[in-house]
Parts: sequence; C-alpha cells; structure tokens
Amino acid sequence: MSDFIVEGLSKTVGDKTVFQDISFIIHEKDRIGIIGVNGTGKTTLLDVISGRLGFDGDNSPFSAKNDYKMAYLTQEPVFDETKTILDTVLSSDLREMQLIHTYESFMANYDEANQEQLERVMAEMDALDVWSIESEIKTVLSKLGISDLSQKVGNLSGGLKRRVQLAQVLLNDADLLLLDEPTNHLDIDTIAWLANFLKNSKKTVLLLRMIAIFWTILPAVFLNWIGRI
Repeated sequence: MSDFIVEGLSKTVGDKTVFQDISFIIHEKDRIGIIGVNGTGKTTLLDVISGRLGFDGDNSPFSAKNDYKMAYLTQEPVFDETKTILDTVLSSDLREMQLIHTYESFMANYDEANQEQLERVMAEMDALDVWSIESEIKTVLSKLGISDLSQKVGNLSGGLKRRVQLAQVLLNDADLLLLDEPTNHLDIDTIAWLANFLKNSKKTVLLLRMIAIFWTILPAVFLNWIGRI
C-alpha cells in the first residue's frame, strides 16, 4: 500500500500560526477535496506537503514509503521558459517518456539520415509497450487544448501555462497528485473530461476548490478546512 501519513503537522509564518498539530492519512486511491474560505492556509498546506515550504519543528510529520512521489499543480507554474511544450510535458526520468520524447522529436524534424536511429527507438517502444502511453499523452494534450507542441513555454499565456502544467502532472507516475484549483482556466467540457480522467485513472488525489459539476462526476471525501482538519 502507498499511504501518506501526516501526524502533528504545524506551520507558522512570521507570528501567525497557519495551522497547528494536524494529522490525517491519505490512502492509496483516495480522492480528497479540501473546502473552506480563502486565506485559511489551504494552499500553504499543499506547499508544505509537497516540500515547497518547510514545517515547524525538527522531526518530519510525514511518513510514507521511501520512493513515494508527488506531482503538484501550483497556482503559478514555474517553467524553464526556453523549453518547448513537448520538452516540458515529457520531462521525466522514466525511460518510456524519454523514448516518446525522442520519437516525437524525430517525427517533427524528419530526416532520412536518422531513419536507422528512429527504427531503433520504435523497436524499443514496441518492446516496452510505449505506444499506449503515447496515445494517452496525445489524448490529454488534445483535451486540454494544447496542439502546437513546438511552442516555447515562455510565449504562452498564463492560462495555457496552467494547462501545460496540468498535463505534466496528470501524465506523471506519482503516487499522489496535489491539485490546487485545477479547474481554473478550463471550460465546462474540459472540467467534465478532467473529472472523468481522474475517476478512471484510479490516481490518489488531494484537491483544493472545485466547482459542483466536478464532484458530481468524481466521488470524493470532503474535508472542511478552517486551519485544521
């Protein structure tokens, strides 16, 4: 099992206690929605869980398997803006993602002189059954309205950057997805698709601030956040 355990977590910023001594467990395949008024520390909670911010005290309040991985959709994505969308979305240590990146790069700049290398890449993709992953990547990008993968991330609008980061997170093999307002900048059809994607993927998800239609599709446990759980 890939449970993530939080025990006695506190966070102080300056002289303000954002939250104090909170404990909970995120079980594998849980979908948890945190709801509550603005300014009570919900985003700070995700920042601390993800490691972007520190916690109070010397001893870690977190317990999980050694290789437990998280992927975090933040409110303001930070990218290497010189990279293309393709480079950004497929940035991964996974061999499968590296193969897809190489294959797509070859196809985007096809040169007959590289045919032998391309065939070797395709053979390895066959051996690892990578084609189904490539199909999922193209589906996710298409559903999020991302088409020209050669665009530089630095040239994108704020809304499209969020979509690129959302695609990156959804395609990650992380044990836990942390999603801060993932429906921002999405139309109603895309929101419905996202809810169905998460429902069918069986991913473990912790989400903040969703609109009603999202929860009619994706069953979840709701936690009312008032600076504590």
